[in-house]
Amino acid sequence: MGKTVSAFASVQPHFHHVCLYGTRGTVINDYEAARLYRTQDPAVAPDRLEEAYPGVHKGALVGAFLDTILDGAPPVVDEED
Repeated sequence: MGKTVSAFASVQPHFHHVCLYGTRGTVINDYEAARLYRTQDPAVAPDRLEEAYPGVHKGALVGAFLDTILDGAPPVVDEED
């Protein structure tokens, strides 16, 4: 399941927040850092994820995506990922 929001009138620096929810944890990517929550217990602090964000050009994956759809090429990110 997915949800997307577009807020063109937002008054804040340009940033793409990402929240991934799963049964074994939740990752929230925010301005300061990404955090991994492993429990709903508010007394347990989330893990701070320090890996550098792999910045890429916006269109860097479009060609590979189209190759997968049109030609059956293996996807860069598959179902298991």
